[in-house]
Amino acid sequence: ACNHPVNLDIEIKRHELAEKEPPEASKMVRHVVEEIHRSWDVKRTVVRSFDFEVLEEMKRQAPEIPLAVLTYETALSVKAICEKFHPKIWAPFYLTLSAEDICLAQSLGVEVIPYTVNTVQDFDRMIALGVSGLTTDYPKRLLEYLKR
Repeated sequence: ACNHPVNLDIEIKRHELAEKEPPEASKMVRHVVEEIHRSWDVKRTVVRSFDFEVLEEMKRQAPEIPLAVLTYETALSVKAICEKFHPKIWAPFYLTLSAEDICLAQSLGVEVIPYTVNTVQDFDRMIALGVSGLTTDYPKRLLEYLKR
């Protein structure tokens, strides 16, 4: 495995890759896990997905690899997500986020890193809510904002 100082964050997009039928979650996860073990430091890796089947397979096949659960709209509560997947990170769509959900996730030891936060007004709002970090399409804009 690589002893590189950079963290690796892998998003598995099983359905987006499929022309007709998506690949089996177990096979896709097996390939990703094998590659992580062969090429990277597991402690510096996070695997993220919207696909709960993929996340369940990750837990089953490689419980040592930290997870990030991406959500947009889901019937599962924040508590249920944290209890089901025991993720390192919960990554909700930023417009669906509440202060209560952030506090709950963080009280359960889960970092809250919403996506995709792109405007100064939204940087203000997310930071005021107490998120652990931000995902943005505009890192330069965020860095300039943080320097103020």
